[in-house]
Amino acid sequence: MAHGVSAGRDNRDQRKTQAMKITNEITIQASAQKVWSVLAGDFAGIQRWASSVVASEPLEDAPLPGAPTAGRLCELTPNGRDGLYVVERIQSWSDADRTLSFVVEPTNAPTAMPVAGNRVELAVRDNGDDTSTVTWTSEPTLKTHGYLLYPVLRAGLRKSFGDLLAQLKTFVEGQRAAA
Repeated sequence: MAHGVSAGRDNRDQRKTQAMKITNEITIQASAQKVWSVLAGDFAGIQRWASSVVASEPLEDAPLPGAPTAGRLCELTPNGRDGLYVVERIQSWSDADRTLSFVVEPTNAPTAMPVAGNRVELAVRDNGDDTSTVTWTSEPTLKTHGYLLYPVLRAGLRKSFGDLLAQLKTFVEGQRAAA
């Protein structure tokens, strides 16, 4: 009997340490340099194209070499810093490769929110035909109850990150049309 209980506990422990990794890609009708300038060059200006961000401002810490800022603070509710916001700190940056990574630290999040944090890697690839592909890879850190919601949470996060990329596409392609 004790053996069965132990096996169940081991399965739960494996589930708790199972990493969630979500990758989304989108092709944008614009040069990789144009996309990189919006996505990374204006990192703190995300509110210009992401509807979920009410306001954004650069962090005042010293940035990594080549990066325009150390990161950003994004307000996600109209309550400003009294509501939910995230601090996104750039961890790696390469203009030459058009890649960056950052960690996301939620603040004032409801206890029921199943995500404790996130690590995001972004890459912009030149397709050679005046189009580019943006790859968004996310590795959320889940709270204990997040593992109970794993399949639904994964699907919801994949959709949310895909929606962000679609908004980036609309913004960049709209800028191109206006130019």
